[in-house]
Amino acid sequence: MQRLDVNVETGEETVVDLTPDEIAAMQATNVPPSPQQAPLWAVRATLNMQGLFDQADAAVKASGNVPLQSLWEYGDTVYRSSSTLEALATSLGLTDAQVDALFVQAAAMTV
Repeated sequence: MQRLDVNVETGEETVVDLTPDEIAAMQATNVPPSPQQAPLWAVRATLNMQGLFDQADAAVKASGNVPLQSLWEYGDTVYRSSSTLEALATSLGLTDAQVDALFVQAAAMTV
């Protein structure tokens, strides 16, 4: 990527290559914030589309965490800030950016 620099005194134009840090900063400002919640059915559907549902389902069942298991089976909303979600994401090997992308996709789903 490049930018055009213009000298305001002389009007001289110079094309300059952007540094990797400048490119990353530009991309970061163009990323919409991740939704803070999504319907559980949509999160489950998104995990299924990404080939992660069976792994997530097995992790929840193996957790021994009864509240988590109840949420997984009967809940209606998943919150991005949940420490339980963070632990599940870690067990699936998902980065924060991947979880954010999952939430964006899940929140956009309609039936």
